[in-house]
Amino acid sequence: RVADCNLAFARWLGVSRKRLLEQPLAALEVDGEALRLVLRHLGDASDAPLRVRRIALAFLGGEPRFADAWLSRDADGQVLLEAHPVDEFP
Repeated sequence: RVADCNLAFARWLGVSRKRLLEQPLAALEVDGEALRLVLRHLGDASDAPLRVRRIALAFLGGEPRFADAWLSRDADGQVLLEAHPVDEFP
């Protein structure tokens, strides 16, 4: 679940930061199971981040936004998602 996010990510998704909190992270993916699969295979904080290319993210049926995402774990074991916006079509 989303424990925190920066204001830029919330604005990029077109939603308030407060509404994102406590939402399942994998539920932000529009189609597919890429986030769910990466979360299952994500190691500990010492492992390298995993990258998901050109993933469509949205909040509860909103307009999809496309990003390359990096997922890793912090020292407390929480998942960190870093999204880098990209165009829908290269």
